[in-house]
Amino acid sequence: MNTVKTLRELRAAVTHARSAGKRIGFVPT
Repeated sequence: MNTVKTLRELRAAVTHARSAGKRIGFVPT
């Protein structure tokens, strides 16, 4: 699990995960 706090961090994390072939789940809190 990876927790991000800014939109910039979110975009970077999603780009990295997708390039690694992983899936992304979003849990708003």
